[in-house]
Amino acid sequence: MYTQLDWCTPLQRMNVNVARWSQSQPKEQLASLLWRQVPGTQICQGIAYSYKGQRGFEYSLPWGPHQPQWICSTRYIPQTGKITMRFGEPWANSQSPLALSFTIEPKVCRFDDGGGLIDAHPNLPTIDFKIPIEPQIRRSYLMEPQVSCIRVRDGLVVVLNSVSISTSRSQWTSTCSLSFSSRLDAMHANNELLKVSINGYEFFLLCEASSSSKIFNAETYSATGRGRLAELATPYKKLVNFVNHETRSFLGLMADIIANSGWTVTGVITDYPVPANSFSYANKTPAEAINFMASAIGAMLDINDETRTINVIPQWPVVPWDTSSAIPDVILHDSVILEFTEHLDIRPEANAVFVRGEQQGVAVKVKRFGTAGDNFAADIVDKLITDNQAARMRGTTELANAGNKIQSSIRTKILHDLPPIRPGMLIGVRKGAEVFKSVCDASTITANVNSANGQVTVNQTISLLRNENTI
Repeated sequence: MYTQLDWCTPLQRMNVNVARWSQSQPKEQLASLLWRQVPGTQICQGIAYSYKGQRGFEYSLPWGPHQPQWICSTRYIPQTGKITMRFGEPWANSQSPLALSFTIEPKVCRFDDGGGLIDAHPNLPTIDFKIPIEPQIRRSYLMEPQVSCIRVRDGLVVVLNSVSISTSRSQWTSTCSLSFSSRLDAMHANNELLKVSINGYEFFLLCEASSSSKIFNAETYSATGRGRLAELATPYKKLVNFVNHETRSFLGLMADIIANSGWTVTGVITDYPVPANSFSYANKTPAEAINFMASAIGAMLDINDETRTINVIPQWPVVPWDTSSAIPDVILHDSVILEFTEHLDIRPEANAVFVRGEQQGVAVKVKRFGTAGDNFAADIVDKLITDNQAARMRGTTELANAGNKIQSSIRTKILHDLPPIRPGMLIGVRKGAEVFKSVCDASTITANVNSANGQVTVNQTISLLRNENTI
């Protein structure tokens, strides 16, 4: 639509053009005005619009996604349904019309998050629930396993024939064994920090003790090592004695032990105060000391070698008698399980335990909820039991370790949707129509390169622990 007006004299004229946008189809409205020899005059092109019951008048009408803004109004917002009116006095003759008085509506504000016809910022629920990791069930799995290794100091590539990384809940760091493709690679890796990448997941390892073997027409070069937390153990740190001379929290005490080392301590446990002169140790390295402290309250160390962070977590993320209602961290199904074995581990039953401190501690009886608490485990005495919270955590761990256990061993793969399983995780295993849940007690990751054709094989083997007759 195009309109042109030719004004020869400065008379007032008006031209109205209407374009209906009932659908979201692009339309064009043009207006052209020509003035001839009319100095000092002005012209304004006004645009009136009506959109979803809202009307307005602007000299410029923006069209497209609008900006987020707060919209406040005192207009009455009718509720859904009928309105029932009740009068307190009987009807009497009165003048017409009848006047009804209503109270002023309060100002109500809402936030318009902007956008166009399709809301770009929909209201989503808060993600405050836990979603387990479960690999997809496929008819076939196409995998391209990869193994690489570099020296962290300068990025030098080190060629490996095989690597094995093992860790458990009782270890304060992982252990590894490496096999190199040549003597030169073994020399480059000796006493160095290595970054090993297995299917995209990175592991930091200290290559410490190298070895070699020579037989007829064959030579092999290998080494053993530990995780990065070995920086806080021998031979990198000396054995020292320690006494806390002032009151500190449990995690604060750990932070004092590893101060100025580049490592940090975090924890998901309940922190509690440790009185002055109540904790001490002799002839321990910082790594051994913090592992000793974690074991004293029934916890373990979860190490992040990349960020050099020590996370203190419970040995049992969920007590074994409450796993039926717990959400696992990872769920495994038959499609990704290559090998499955299990056996029964017979242990004495217990539903209560006495936990005591030493010099400045507390004495607490911890019993399993819903039981009589009459079958006691061996008493626990530790100098770090200085608070009821510490006794509760240690006692819960002792009761969780009691009773017959089923130990399962599962060999599986490492995929993009199945990461390496770490000790302390709660693992769900689909066995038929049921899912039994166990805590990961230990894990081993292996990667081997076939020297003949270069084929790479990557597996992870996990050891699970759960109570007998539980799911």
